[in-house]
Amino acid sequence: MKQPCPECELRAIQSSITKESLEREVSGMKYVEGITACESQFRKRIGVCEKCSSLVSQIMCSECGAYVLFRAKNKKSSCPRAKWAAQGC
Repeated sequence: MKQPCPECELRAIQSSITKESLEREVSGMKYVEGITACESQFRKRIGVCEKCSSLVSQIMCSECGAYVLFRAKNKKSSCPRAKWAAQGC
């Protein structure tokens, strides 16, 4: 039996990811001090990302390949273009 192509499988998975599905996942995350950014910091970060020329398909950063909603939610993450720092509430 022929093994599936990992690259093809990854493309199939990525094609099913939408901004709405990512928003559902992130909105279900609980605030954990030291790990997640608080809601106000998260919103500020996303506001910066939404105006950035590196944002692809409203969900991914072309600079680092991260889904911006997850990167913005992680307190220790920072913008690869230094538009916001690794900090949170």
